[in-house]
Amino acid sequence: MNNQILKLIPIGKANARKTKTLAALLNIPYNANSDRNIRKSIEELKADYPICATSAGYYIPLNAEEATEYFNTQYKHIRTLSNNLRKISANLNKKFNLQLELEI
Repeated sequence: MNNQILKLIPIGKANARKTKTLAALLNIPYNANSDRNIRKSIEELKADYPICATSAGYYIPLNAEEATEYFNTQYKHIRTLSNNLRKISANLNKKFNLQLELEI
């Protein structure tokens, strides 16, 4: 199924496709199970292909600008999550006398 999905992931952010659209193009019913399977396949494909995602769906970057934009967005998201987790862990450590550590 991975190769079929790869062929359906468009080039360019403007052409991004959601899992529901991918399911329709694969001629499979869209439900929680098919959504999960498509997402799993895409995660596997990411090891070999530069598949990006936005709220509009999945795509392969058209150019270096789209690739850089995606990378920067993901990096900013990780930094935000990391900062929030540091704050949360410090508060949990204090409140419950824990020793949670963040290693990234």
